[in-house]
Amino acid sequence: MSPVSTMSAGAFVLIAADSGAEKDIAAALSSIPCVKEVKLVFGFYDIIARIEADTIDRIRDIIMHKLASLEHVRFTEIMLGAQTILEN
Repeated sequence: MSPVSTMSAGAFVLIAADSGAEKDIAAALSSIPCVKEVKLVFGFYDIIARIEADTIDRIRDIIMHKLASLEHVRFTEIMLGAQTILEN
């Protein structure tokens, strides 16, 4: 049996939204417990959300069951954190 890791898992979710729905999606994301940060951004994507949980399985569940059900999300791209180099 492998040792239990005390490190948390993290992911960044890049979200493209329907025009005009960005603030509603950001508000919905803000109500999800493991979502730690939500930013409206300019560029190809409209929103970036940072998710932290105790396991990758928990992040998968949040993405599959919470984020996937949000209305007006056109598509997402998930960046799973591999290693934190600096965090202030």
